[in-house]
Amino acid sequence: MDTNQYIHTSVDDARTSLECRMIQDPLYVVLASAATLVELNGRSGQKSRRMMLAGMVRKAIKQVPME
Repeated sequence: MDTNQYIHTSVDDARTSLECRMIQDPLYVVLASAATLVELNGRSGQKSRRMMLAGMVRKAIKQVPME
């Protein structure tokens, strides 16, 4: 999973990309957002990106089919 695409782009572009992907594959959004948060661990700053990713995880978990 390429987390760089969500780190090396604007927060708005990353959010838009994840929201579009959530329509078809919410589990990918959960995994990609979580992996990106792990990648950001230990880096300073990025508060708005971290908040956006955490929000995407919460939204996507609600849409993941549990069957």
